[in-house]
Amino acid sequence: MTIDSFVRLPDTISYAELADEVRSALLRSRVIPDINLRETELPPSPVLAAAGVKSFTTFHRGARLVAVSTDGVVIKLIPTANDGPRCGFAHLEPITVPETATPDELGEAIERAIALCK
Repeated sequence: MTIDSFVRLPDTISYAELADEVRSALLRSRVIPDINLRETELPPSPVLAAAGVKSFTTFHRGARLVAVSTDGVVIKLIPTANDGPRCGFAHLEPITVPETATPDELGEAIERAIALCK
């Protein structure tokens, strides 16, 4: 297992561009277990480098995470609660979108999921 392909997106991005980035990430992804990045054997530097910070304490300050997966029929967006650097992120109620959703529909759902993060 490797941790790679972290992409930093601009603060202002259209729904369609956001949807395209997420679909592209899904195409490049592979199934990996839900991991606690603090406890993984892998060096955390790609995560911290992508976020532009030097520590997990700083990383968690204000961080929001939406886990994204697809089964080929539905895209599942799981907003999370940020429980801090010691506990990580806890899953909240998922939002599902059909795989056939338009870029604008998917982008809007992603933004909704981000807004639900605590």
